[in-house]
Amino acid sequence: MTNSIPEVENTDLLLVTGSNTAETHPIIASKIRRAVQRRRAKLIVIDPRKVDLTHFAHLWLQPYPGTDLDPLEGRHRIATHRARIDKRYDRDGTIKEPGANPRFRREFEQ
Repeated sequence: MTNSIPEVENTDLLLVTGSNTAETHPIIASKIRRAVQRRRAKLIVIDPRKVDLTHFAHLWLQPYPGTDLDPLEGRHRIATHRARIDKRYDRDGTIKEPGANPRFRREFEQ
């Protein structure tokens, strides 16, 4: 999780990827459900499994095993090309996942 717990209930968009949050973090899951039901926050779930939060999701993406990061890598690539990311910081200040999908690397690092 990359947010503080209070932020979960006070956001407009929540992204849950590869997590059965209701099982592993039930308090966080209840805050996510509350944000969706009461605050009308949008919820995107990226998980091949039909986990509890998929019932509340506005968008449920079911990637094939091994491709769960593809939507995030694609979004990163779009943001980079549209100059919404500091390319120097991205290149020098972040750690690239060595197991990232080589198809993305090959297709987009041209």
